[in-house]
Amino acid sequence: LQQDNWVGVEQCLREEGGGVTQPAAYHSPHFGNLLHLAISMSCSVSVLDALLRKHRVDPNGRLADGSTALHLACRLGRIPLVECLLACDRCDPSLLDGRGRTALQ
Repeated sequence: LQQDNWVGVEQCLREEGGGVTQPAAYHSPHFGNLLHLAISMSCSVSVLDALLRKHRVDPNGRLADGSTALHLACRLGRIPLVECLLACDRCDPSLLDGRGRTALQ
């Protein structure tokens, strides 16, 4: 999976991360980690859950603007994905983005 290879990313996400040797290690300065990519492409809850639980992708990884996956899901209005992230014990809803805001503000 290459940083800017959207076809590969979409395929990886459809397969719930199975196409990447180490999904938790993937990070792009432009697109964040696989959670950011999944959320931006309106993935299903099952894909997000697999990335969080099976592949242990960090829910607190940051985009260049300081946004976490939870910030992005809230900003895009993806309520089922917000709920999935909040159900993950590793997700920290108190983290601030670059503007000093939590995801829920």
